[in-house]
Amino acid sequence: AFIGSVEMSLPFFGGEEGVCRVLEQVTGIIQEENSDTRWWTTLLNSGCRTGIEFRECWELLQGEARDCCDYLGVALEGELAFPVEAVGDGKVDGSTRALVTQQRESLRAKVLNKALTLHPDQTARPVWAFPQFDKMSCAWLLATPSPDTFMSAPVFREAMATHLLLPSPCCQNLVGKPTGYRNTMVDVFGDNVMCATLPFDTWRSRHNDVQRGLVARANDARVEVEAEVFGLFRDIIPAAVLVEGGGLHTVRQRSGCIPDLRLGFQVSLRDRRPDYIPRRGRPPGNPGDQADPLPSPRPAQRLAQGPTTRYLAELKCINAGPSRYPRGEANSRDKQVDRRARALPAEYKGKLAPIDQQYYQAATGVTGPLVQRLESLEEFLCCVVGAFSEVSEDLERVIHAMAESRKNTL
Repeated sequence: AFIGSVEMSLPFFGGEEGVCRVLEQVTGIIQEENSDTRWWTTLLNSGCRTGIEFRECWELLQGEARDCCDYLGVALEGELAFPVEAVGDGKVDGSTRALVTQQRESLRAKVLNKALTLHPDQTARPVWAFPQFDKMSCAWLLATPSPDTFMSAPVFREAMATHLLLPSPCCQNLVGKPTGYRNTMVDVFGDNVMCATLPFDTWRSRHNDVQRGLVARANDARVEVEAEVFGLFRDIIPAAVLVEGGGLHTVRQRSGCIPDLRLGFQVSLRDRRPDYIPRRGRPPGNPGDQADPLPSPRPAQRLAQGPTTRYLAELKCINAGPSRYPRGEANSRDKQVDRRARALPAEYKGKLAPIDQQYYQAATGVTGPLVQRLESLEEFLCCVVGAFSEVSEDLERVIHAMAESRKNTL
């Protein structure tokens, strides 16, 4: 913040159009691009307090960056590689602050990832849990309290303990006692409790809370939204399947073929990242093998509105059990919410394919009418919320599109 504020203010004190030409002997004047004089040389050589603090601040940031690069075994590049006299490389809009912050956070993340990779106990909770975190993991904890974001003190304490990977406060007096589900015991982090089938339908309650939150945000953004989309396959499902003994007799069986949401956006959803579906046979990558591209400021753009494009969305919530979050395995550091999301289309087809085979005599490997209907529908968005409040790629795309839609209505 200090570097950015100096960059945005001092260059405009001197010069012919400066606001205070008396201070030109301290601030200097804006140099031409082909000048040999460095940008901040006059300020640093003036001996003023601002110049001294400016040098100390930059040396502190640069020293931390060099230590990180030494640990990672890479050369220091980017904004933090400039000498103190050339900080910002001539910028006067304060963008150096954003670039330095991005590079600093990127280096810290790489250091922590390498340290966790080299940790002797690969089953330790931070080793497999920290790579799951994304910008959604703490955004709701930092939100301004409101009727929608209010949490009681015990709930907030529990949420912060989960985010900081600390033992659950409410489970400390119950560790070792049976949960009543599959002979599991209460653990210090409460994972077994959250994975157990508890009274009052807690899994569905959590799912419905997230669904209602998405519907509310969609309404605020003037986005078309419909919850629990019924009747997508009703006209081609044989009546025998819906009677007693059929594959879709109970409400529970039928709900597996009902998408949670239908969303209509007038803005385009951004594409999925290239590595969303990993290539088969690719070994897990080493974070230090390839350096990430240097951060660059992105200008704010308003997405153009067009005709409404509708999407089906399925919402799932997962717990921190070993089946969803493997410990000490090769894929433990992969984004587990994306792994769960990639499996959803196959699960839908798996519910419909047996009906095609039984009632439409579709041969194995041949697409029947129900599966054809599923494939002909709009893009299927697989939205998953993880145990650490992280979200899948598709849910992040939905949230981004809602934000853009909301911005266009202001």
